[in-house]
Formats: sequence, structure tokens, C-alpha cells
Amino acid sequence: MASSSRGIWAIDVGNNSLKALRLRSNGENIEIIGFDYIEHSKLLAGDKSVCKEEADQIMADTLHQFVERNDVSKDEVAISMAGQNSFARFIKLPPVEPKGIPKIVQYEAVQQIPFDINEVEWDWQLMTSEDSAEAEVGIFAIKNELINEKMSSFSKESLKVSSIQVSPMALYNYLIYDQKDSIDANNKPIVIIDVGAENTTLVVCSKTAVWQRTIRIGGNTFTEAIADAFKLRFRKAEKLKRNARMSKYVRQLFSAMKPVFTDIGSEIQRSLGFYSSSHQGHEGFAKVIALGGGMKLQGLAKYLQKNLGVPVIKPDSFERPEISPDLSAAKFHENVSDFATAYGLGVQMLDEAKIDINLLPKKLATAMMWARKGRNFTIAACAMLAVSILSFASAKYAYGKYNSKESVAALRSVEGVINKARSASGDLSKEKGRESKYKSTINKQLKLFQYRDVIPTLLGAVTSCLPDAVNNPEQAELYAAFEAGDVGKVQTWPREERKQVFVTSTTISYTDSLLNAKFEQMKKRKEKATVGPDMDEMWEMMGEGMGMGMGMGMGMGGQGSFRLPTATRLTDRGKDDAAGFVVMIEGYCPYGRITELMDPAGVGNDKSRWGFVTRLGKLSTRGFEIFEKEKTAHFQLKTRPLDLMDRDMPVGMGREETVERVPQDDNRGFGTTSNYYSSSQRTRIETERVLVDPMTGEEMSRIYDIITQKDIDNDPDLSDKDLGMKKLDDYDKEKFIDRDSWFRLSAKIKWAGAPLNQVKDSSAGTTVKTSKKSKRSSATRTRED
Repeated sequence: MASSSRGIWAIDVGNNSLKALRLRSNGENIEIIGFDYIEHSKLLAGDKSVCKEEADQIMADTLHQFVERNDVSKDEVAISMAGQNSFARFIKLPPVEPKGIPKIVQYEAVQQIPFDINEVEWDWQLMTSEDSAEAEVGIFAIKNELINEKMSSFSKESLKVSSIQVSPMALYNYLIYDQKDSIDANNKPIVIIDVGAENTTLVVCSKTAVWQRTIRIGGNTFTEAIADAFKLRFRKAEKLKRNARMSKYVRQLFSAMKPVFTDIGSEIQRSLGFYSSSHQGHEGFAKVIALGGGMKLQGLAKYLQKNLGVPVIKPDSFERPEISPDLSAAKFHENVSDFATAYGLGVQMLDEAKIDINLLPKKLATAMMWARKGRNFTIAACAMLAVSILSFASAKYAYGKYNSKESVAALRSVEGVINKARSASGDLSKEKGRESKYKSTINKQLKLFQYRDVIPTLLGAVTSCLPDAVNNPEQAELYAAFEAGDVGKVQTWPREERKQVFVTSTTISYTDSLLNAKFEQMKKRKEKATVGPDMDEMWEMMGEGMGMGMGMGMGMGGQGSFRLPTATRLTDRGKDDAAGFVVMIEGYCPYGRITELMDPAGVGNDKSRWGFVTRLGKLSTRGFEIFEKEKTAHFQLKTRPLDLMDRDMPVGMGREETVERVPQDDNRGFGTTSNYYSSSQRTRIETERVLVDPMTGEEMSRIYDIITQKDIDNDPDLSDKDLGMKKLDDYDKEKFIDRDSWFRLSAKIKWAGAPLNQVKDSSAGTTVKTSKKSKRSSATRTRED
């Protein structure tokens, strides 16, 4: 293939944009030394006002803009062809000698390709498998007219196209090269879903086989759904789609696109079902790699993960290639998922591909090969001639100098240079002697950045234990509706039956002695350090799709830091002590049986009945473990109904509002207005201060149980004067109605990865390894809904 010393360009031109990568071989790895991403001046598909001739001209203008911005005159180029324009067929060959395979493939190509063999460019690839006695061959073809149409724009710009590959195989080459460890570690195939403007490419990849399908649903299908629902032009609808998360019509937009979500999910599920039924021994899929501009649509990846039951990953970087320090890595990663096809083309050009078919017309390929060889021969001959001339001239010049009067001065000059070199060598040795000192200083500074990922890891582990679609699949539709902001659908579940946990604050403090740590100190630290965000602001953040795990819509706020101690000293500690974190989690829950949702008794190994605390007890596989849960000094779970008069209730429990119970212009006689609980005398409640759910507007906190119009209608002993009066029990005590409950979970969590230092064990009188001792530093994270 191409020479890798200078670099090659891999170009992928789609209906929305041009994506290009410049790569070269850098020892064992591939280095990205250039890239470009150019959107077309108009959308080429979906907008009916753009005809084919105008679309071709827009593509040509984009390519010309690329050539103007980049030096491509000396590099070879690889381009891609869309999967829907290609033919691919995989067939089993009968037992035959290797030398006879090309002849059989020639015969099979004529039989399999549904066009005249003279009207297509075709190539084949032998797909070998160690555990199969049969040879499998992939046959690929594209009609000549499509290739010529594609090549015309590149020829006008004098680009040296030396390879044409179909985009599904380029995606396969990308995955096999870039994520080789994932393919080797799991026998299950990996699925690539590349959502483009017009079509979605589905590629199922394994170590020895590939399967592809094109689904005629893409990003423009979502745009058309918005255009039809809102009666807009295509361009305006496309702008609305791209800014859906920040639009005030976010719910209406996602409602308009919902049928397209359903269609694309069904088509992908049906295609993977066909693959599974036609491949014996298949046991599911390892994961889905989500690529393409269409995957930028908010919520699409999560919807597919829920619909397919397979983890869906949107890569934010490539694993193997190095990025040149001259490039902006941040700018590259903005559109990294769009570069996968170009990356696969480049991998093939640098001889690292699994499938190396080339659908470039044979005449062009042969001409380029001889031109490349002829150029190499000319360069080699010129280099040999130049070296010969320079060697002869240098020898003649040196001989003349040696015999001239200047030879003595020249020798002295050479001796002076040698002395300088010796002096420089001595200076170098001195600097090398200081190397250890510099390394020590550098390492000391780097230690300040140790363990910065521990708090996020712990928070992630705790979050994964909350009720969600994975832990509570029977209410998966509730969580999906909450995430989409569909209030009406959320309210189809009675509030007391919603298995949701809303975390309003999480406070974490490191300690080297869990045995001696006190929860009271943690609560005081939290009250000083935690400042929760405004509820209205939090609801806006929820509308942007944040935080599926904690109640399907948590915001983040608060402040704090985490740093492990660097100073050390000896301390006494028993062998049963450990280093770790003191954690306090506060929030509320609408579920009527909160104990069942948090810490149910007698559930054993029945995961379907596990609660939040039950799952927390299984954290040992992640390097964390609850410390002595059976002792209240080390583990406490406190729950009570939400009550504005409860001084121990955590902050951030919904939004306070005044609610009218009895019309205040109602002149029915005696009565008083009460905002909070008063004495047990029988009084009328006209208005009442309550906590309200920021999303649904439902009341959350304890309220008085009062006489309603319905009670008056059903009880002849009551009159209109009793409307709004507090109900009393048999002991003349006020009755209340409880709704949501608040909780405060205080726990100590051992950390298996705590740094070790020599300390004295008081129980045995010996020296043991334990964590460093110094003052604690805390980390506080706050979540509110």
C-alpha cells in the first residue's frame, strides 16, 4: 500500500460533511498528523429544495475547500463508498488447494454479483478461521458508474486516489485494529451502529467474520418528523433538532421524534435477531459502539441500550493512535465518532487492516503503482549520483587543504573543537548527576495529584445501587418517562408506587481510622460545606437530560475537595480498624414502603428484591466494602415522613409553596388560617405551606387531614361551616396525611486501595502496614431534584 514515511489522507464524504484524517506509521503505532471536518453549505439529503446537480456541486465545493485548507499534493488518498451503494456477499468454498481459490472465486463472483461482471469493480477477501475446516470468502462489488461519479470530483482537484473501500468494511477495520483487546477478550461479537444523515449502517464484528446491513433511517428522519409535527421547513427543523436539549419545547420535540426512535430501535433489533438466527452457537453481543453524527441526538444511545439490552458506548476518543502535539486534541475529540470510517481507511492504507480489498478501477491502480515505482527508481538513482559527486568533491577538497599552507591552522581549529566537545561532555556528566534530585522533586509534586479519581469512582459505585431500569426493570418505563420529562406518563404511576430515590446531597470524608470516626462530625462538616442549588435551576438542568441514575433526573451542585494526606506519623490502632470513607447520603423517596426499597429484610440472593442498602453491601468487588454494618456506631439509616415542622429533615426536599385548602373569600363563619401546625384546637385550614415536586407539581410533605366538601356531602352531621376544619382522632389529636419520606444514610466504607505506611499496632505490639495518618480532608457532592 502507501508509503508511511510521509503520510496518507483518508477522506470520508457524506451527505452532511467531509471528514478527513492524515495518518502515518510511527513505529508500532499509527500517528494522526492532520485532520479536517467541514460541513456542507447545505444539507444534501432531506431538503427537497436541493436537486442532484446542486448536491454534486456542493460536494465538489466542500472538497475544493478541503484542498485549499490542506496540503494534499504529495500524499496518496483513500476514499470510501457508502454501504447502501455496494454489494457484499460471504460464501463458503468447497475443499480446494489454496492456489485454486482465485479461480473458484472468479466463478462464484459471476454467479453471485447481481450485475454484469463487466459493469462493476469487484474484489474478494479470504476470511480464515482457525476452528473451521471450510474456507469463507467475502465478495465485494460496486457499479462502475458510481465509482466514476465519485472519482470525478477528486480528479478535478488532482488528488491521487489509490484506494476505494466500502464504509462498513472500513468500520470493521477500525474496530479490529483500535479495539483488538476487546475483540480478543470476549468471544461475543461487537456491533457497530453508525447513524448517518440518510441511512444507518449496522456492522456485526468478530475476530474472523463480519456481517453488515444498511437501514434506511438516519438523522434526517428525525428532522422530517419535527418538520411535519411543527409545520416547519427542513432547515429550521434541523436547527431545532440540534438544539433540542436547550429548547423550551424539548418535550414536544421528543414527542414528535418518538415514532422514529421506535422505528430505528425495531429495525436494529430485527436485524440483530436475523443475525443471531443465522449464526449457530451465537450467545448474544458484547457491546454496541455508537458512531455517526446521528448519535449526537440526546437520548438515542440510552434508548437503544434499553431496547437492545446490550451496553451502548459512544466513544469519546480512539484507543491506539497517537495525536501529534501540533494538533488540537480537544478540537479533534469534538467529532471523534464521525472519524471512524476515515480511521478505518487509513488503517488499511498503512497495511494494518484485516480486510484490504480495493475497489479502485484496475487501470488506475496499475498506473499509480508504476508511477510510484518509477518515481522511487528516479529518486534512488539521483541520490546515488549525488552521493558519488559529493564524496569525490569532498575527498578532493580535503586533499587540497591538507597540502596547503592552511593545513596547520585547520588542525589547530579541529583540536579546539575536540577540546570544546570534551568540556561539553564533562558538563553533561555533571547534569546527569543532578538527575536523581530533579526526579525526586518532580515525584513529590506529582504525589499531589494521586487518588483524584477515588471520589468519582466511589460516587459511581453508590449511584449504581440506586433504583433504575437495571436494578428495577419492572418500572423501566417510569424511569424513561422521567428522563424524557414526560410528566403525564410519570403520573400514570401512583406516586406511592414509584420506586424512585432522589438524592439531594452526598457528603464524603476520608479518614485513616473508621473505628474512631464520628457521624456527628460528618453532619457538622456537611452543614458548613454543602450549599444546594436553587430548585428552579435544578429543574432546568433536569430538562437538559442530566443524571439518569439517581431518580432519572438529578442535578449536581455543592462544593468540596478530596486530597489524601501526604504527611505521616506513627499512631496506635487496633487490628480491626481500617482506612476509608465516612459517607452521608440524604434525599427523599415517594415510594410508600421506603424500608422495602432501602433495606428489605430476608431477601437473601434474590436480586429482584434487593434494596439500595442491600446493593451497597455488595461493593467489595469494586474495591470498597461497608464497615461493620451491624453496629449503629458505624451504620445508620434514618427515615421519616417529609414534614416542614421536622427540624431534622435535610434541606433541598422539593419546593415550598402555599396551597389553598378553602377559598379565602368564603365567608362561612369562624375559622383561622394556618401555614404550619398549631395547637390541637379545632381550627379551619384555609392555606397551608407544603413541599411540592418540582417536576410534577404534586404535594410531597405531611399535611393536615381536613374536612372536605365530599365529607360534608356524605355526613349529615356536618355543615358548610365545617369545611376546612381539622379532623381529630378519638383522643382529640390532629390527624395528618403523610406522603413522601426523607432518609439519611450514614455509613463507613473501607477502601482497599488506601495508601500504606508503617504504624504501631496496639493490639499486638508490632509494626504493621496501614494507611497514612494526617488530618482529614473532605469531599462533598450535592444532588437535588
